[in-house]
Amino acid sequence: MKWLITTSKQSDKTGNYTAWLLNAGVSARLAVELGDVGPDFADCDALLLAGGPDVAPAAYGASFVHPKTYVDHKRDEMESFLINQFLSLQKPVFGICRGLQVIAVHYGCSLVQHIPEIIAAEEEQHSAIEDLDACHLFLPRVDTVLGSVLSGMRNINSCHHQAIGRMPFSSPLRIAGRSQYGLVEAVEDLHGTVKVSAVQWHPERMSYESAASSGLLEYWKSLVLNR
Repeated sequence: MKWLITTSKQSDKTGNYTAWLLNAGVSARLAVELGDVGPDFADCDALLLAGGPDVAPAAYGASFVHPKTYVDHKRDEMESFLINQFLSLQKPVFGICRGLQVIAVHYGCSLVQHIPEIIAAEEEQHSAIEDLDACHLFLPRVDTVLGSVLSGMRNINSCHHQAIGRMPFSSPLRIAGRSQYGLVEAVEDLHGTVKVSAVQWHPERMSYESAASSGLLEYWKSLVLNR
């Protein structure tokens, strides 16, 4: 089994993703920009949108760019193309951190551009401190499939400053879990034959024994095998 992972040139943590997938016997192919994709991308069994810079606010209709927002237009272009391609091929699409936000925007959601402006850090910390991930409570929704898979876990790591804002009422995307203060931490769309699922935390940087890491990966692998 091979998955296509999108990442950024600026990232020095790409190896975390490939090593994480190998724990479940999944190999990875990396793509940094559209020129890396090539015609054989369809050989990959799933698309994994990894962490990275912010999504361009214009993509979700924002009228301003927050001073803390940092975008990579080439990566936005590549991931938009790949999401459409994998969905048309009826192959699963997964997201981690930025990946959740990219998927949310694809489904018509807006984003909060800077979390500290709506939730104070002393209430709930989401950004890394001195290169160490933050940690906070996770509240799964057990009426969703992903939420029930993760029902036994309560703590997740966190390293982001943006989050899902408004979600259209008609969106097929379902919230599978939130933080204690209400930020969306997990989403899924299991309609039809295409499986879309994403989390805001970084499972590839957690202990693999945690359900938030190994449990999530095994669940995603099952979606690929049973599509």
